Amino acid sequence: MAGAQSAIAVSTFPCQHGFLPSKAHPEFMMTTYLPALIWSLSAFACLFIAKRRSLKTTAVRAILVVFLGPFAIPFVLTAKPEKRHLA
Repeated sequence: MAGAQSAIAVSTFPCQHGFLPSKAHPEFMMTTYLPALIWSLSAFACLFIAKRRSLKTTAVRAILVVFLGPFAIPFVLTAKPEKRHLA
């Protein structure tokens, strides 16, 4: 049992939060997820703006948001809202 515990302790990196299986510090481990987080938040912002301006969601606009990410927000702001017809 002591041999198994020492093998685990050798293969992990001790830090103040416990043992991590990576040699990176915990402060730097989440930086790879930041672009995906920013991209996702901008997609939700585009959806929110489009709904508030009563824009029609089309496949072209959805692809624009997916590929451009945060840079798609100005395109959503400049898009013409559809005309409302009263019944």
